[in-house]
Amino acid sequence: MTWVSRNPRDSNARPNIRLVDESVRILYGIAVHAHGISRRRISQMAARLRFMPGGSGWAPIMDVAGYAAQRRLVRPITLPLPAGLEAALVPRRARLPLLLLGAHATAAWKNVSVAHELGHLTLHQGPTGVSHPRSTSRRTEWEADQFAIELLLPEILVERYALNVRGRIDDVAARLVVPPAVLRRRIRELGAAKTPS
Repeated sequence: MTWVSRNPRDSNARPNIRLVDESVRILYGIAVHAHGISRRRISQMAARLRFMPGGSGWAPIMDVAGYAAQRRLVRPITLPLPAGLEAALVPRRARLPLLLLGAHATAAWKNVSVAHELGHLTLHQGPTGVSHPRSTSRRTEWEADQFAIELLLPEILVERYALNVRGRIDDVAARLVVPPAVLRRRIRELGAAKTPS
């Protein structure tokens, strides 16, 4: 692997950005792109988590915190968190990150919040638990949100439950353990038929 350009006419011998990016990805398990991580890559990472050994496959994940704890991704702890905060991730070097769960959050919003935090863990942190410098941007928050939606509501699951069920969105959302607003957003995002009331 070369860190500098091998072009003999290049007097400045600038770093080969593609190779530096690949090295960072290999060393830290993250991809560094000027425009962030692609939707397709986020979808692949969420699917990889769904299909880990003993995973749910395409079945709904009813308890994301329990699912992540079973796979030794996090150590969940339930405690009272400030209003509006359902979950938070606390990285720890050489140990499982702590996943703080709000004691008063509904199961649906807790699932979304935990999936969002798993998105940060999967997409923006290396194996040492150290966050990548760009992990505080609006883009990384969008990426974590997108990961949560892909994990909880992959396209095949939405087609199976939301589009083929004649029930109300609230009933389908309760069955999938997600808030109705999140399910409506996902249906719109997928360009599906008009959302039933």
